[in-house]
Amino acid sequence: MIICMPIESNEEMKSPLSDHFGSAPLFAIVDTDTQQFRVAENNNEHHGHGGCAPVALLADMGIQALIVRGIGAGAIRKFSAMGVDVLSSPHATVAEAVAAHTAGKLVPLAPGDACSQGHHHHH
Repeated sequence: MIICMPIESNEEMKSPLSDHFGSAPLFAIVDTDTQQFRVAENNNEHHGHGGCAPVALLADMGIQALIVRGIGAGAIRKFSAMGVDVLSSPHATVAEAVAAHTAGKLVPLAPGDACSQGHHHHH
């Protein structure tokens, strides 16, 4: 399975998860079958609320699940429409989040579970 997570810096599997999907500088993309790790840059991290374009960037990468600490309702709806599971993780690193996902311990998010405004958005 190909899983995506917003991260603060590239430290491979020890990369720290970002607190919010849309404003993360990088995305870790992990293939849980092969353990392949790659990183995609978020070229749109300074967006207005609801203007989250990383969805389009990630749509082309074949991801099947998105693991986040925080995300907006619009992004959840967009990923759900693409058939991508959006899961909540309290974990600190990519390795911990992937292990929790593999163990079936992560909770799916619905748009009603989204972050409210007031995050680190740059209006």
